[in-house]
Amino acid sequence: MKQKIEVYANVRQIVMVDPIEVIEKLISIELNNRDWIFMEDDKYFRGYEVGLGQHSCDEKIEITKKKYEYIDSLTKIEEYLKNQKE
Repeated sequence: MKQKIEVYANVRQIVMVDPIEVIEKLISIELNNRDWIFMEDDKYFRGYEVGLGQHSCDEKIEITKKKYEYIDSLTKIEEYLKNQKE
């Protein structure tokens, strides 16, 4: 059973959206498909993969604690909602 939430776009229209799709979109705004977030030495980072021909390596960019917590919260909400569907 697919979960749906009601969003009142205006007085005349009700739009049904899947909350998981909304969360996934918010995550994709912050992270590319194969990016991840992590904490190291009390600093917060977004990790990503850099292609080097046939090889690749991992790089990182420092992010704020607020952005880290936001992305982390979104991923936890997404996981929770997906587990509710089972």
